[in-house]
Amino acid sequence: MKASSQRVFLFFHVAETEEGRIVGFVDGGKERSHPEKGIGEIYAIYLLKEFQMQGIGGSFLRPPPKFDTAGMKSIVVGVLDNSPNQRSICRPAANYKPALKL
Repeated sequence: MKASSQRVFLFFHVAETEEGRIVGFVDGGKERSHPEKGIGEIYAIYLLKEFQMQGIGGSFLRPPPKFDTAGMKSIVVGVLDNSPNQRSICRPAANYKPALKL
């Protein structure tokens, strides 16, 4: 087994109400197919329906703390073309550029 010199970078954030109810989450890390390229990837994003369209999903797309110091310059998120919420989450994000359809 070859030892990897790549540092692990993972993030997990939750959105919660003032009462402490968790209403959504995002997790990610280095882009999995080419972690050496300095690209981040959102692995999963979820937000309860009643909290959608309030800017919370868009805030999940902002670079997480230590993103720059981990050597990452951009972040990707794979979204199925027929996902009912893909436009509402991705389009308001700064610098949103669709890369390819899945």
